[in-house]
Amino acid sequence: TSTHSTGLELTLRWTVVMWVKLRPRLVAPLAYLLLIWTTSILAWLNPGAMTMMALVPRTEYGLPGILSMSLVHLGPQHLIANSLPLLILGSLISVRHGHRYFLTATVICTSISGILLWSLGRSAMHLGASGIIFAWIGLLLTYGPLPATKGSSVPPHERVMDLCISLGVMFAYGSMLWGLLPTDQRISWDGHIAGFVGGILTAWLARRSKWGQ
Repeated sequence: TSTHSTGLELTLRWTVVMWVKLRPRLVAPLAYLLLIWTTSILAWLNPGAMTMMALVPRTEYGLPGILSMSLVHLGPQHLIANSLPLLILGSLISVRHGHRYFLTATVICTSISGILLWSLGRSAMHLGASGIIFAWIGLLLTYGPLPATKGSSVPPHERVMDLCISLGVMFAYGSMLWGLLPTDQRISWDGHIAGFVGGILTAWLARRSKWGQ
């Protein structure tokens, strides 16, 4: 009983220490999720805003959607479905690399995937953060295996950590990659593809940029 109590006490202490240490790194993904919830709710109260923030490929009025489409969802069910992957994947990125990396990578993912979707996507109104989810999946899957650039060195324990994260994401979210296939025209599969490619390119840029080291 004494050994069990000591083990439980140590576990609780370790949990508290890790929470205090990691809590600052959870601020950015939580704030991003709060922004998405706030923007979506405001858009539901003003349907015209939803149309203005949507991405519509190859149209001038759809250009703002390159940056804004991920902040707006069609309804509560759509938003709730995206919230848990956003929280888990965003927290993984921020806890591993810090809020500066998280914010920079998210802006780049949003920009690249939005431009790709606007240029090549189907002529439809695209809304929701699923493209960002696929971008983060692409980023986390690719960053670990990518080699470091010449002149920069990655400590072995960090390399192992990145590879473990890549494997963990593949195990947990690999089945979502079926969403890259055009099996349902009601789903923005082209947005998923654009996001995934954007995430891979962002990982490549991160390995070659100071913000990604």
